[in-house]
Amino acid sequence: MRTDELEQYSRKNCIRINGIEEQNKEDVEKKSLDVLQIVCPNVVSSDIENCHRVGKPERGPRQIILRFNSYKSKRKIFSDMKQHKNLPENVYINEDLTKYGSYIYSLTRKAYKSKSISQCWTRDGKVFVRLNPVSEDELGKVKRILTPLDIPGYAPSEEEIIKYCGESMTPAPE
Repeated sequence: MRTDELEQYSRKNCIRINGIEEQNKEDVEKKSLDVLQIVCPNVVSSDIENCHRVGKPERGPRQIILRFNSYKSKRKIFSDMKQHKNLPENVYINEDLTKYGSYIYSLTRKAYKSKSISQCWTRDGKVFVRLNPVSEDELGKVKRILTPLDIPGYAPSEEEIIKYCGESMTPAPE
């Protein structure tokens, strides 16, 4: 887990943009900036340290990864996104999560879609959920998700239980 935390820390100034059409000899930074300025009009080219597409060209456009010069610039994007939710259709801006963080977040989104939780989000590479209240005491309760076992309503496989608990939870045969 510690290695994953260190890897996530190295990504703290990065975001990923999905869904921007890809063309030959494109100016990726300009395309990214055009999208970012929809939600955060004050973002400028000098805020971006590096920008490029990642992954293999397959079914759709490849993701764009952006590294900002400062953590503050990255956080401004996400705080402004709360007020401006008018991104083009099928364009998404997300934190740059590690492989493990992406896996955990995908499981929490499934739990959200199945109504096991009322909300899920990431902040600084950490995954959080807002629990469905069972009583008035739990109204709006937030929980950090560290492993699949922490996700309300998620039934982990035997392999996941062994991986995250160190032992099987299945009763031994009699």
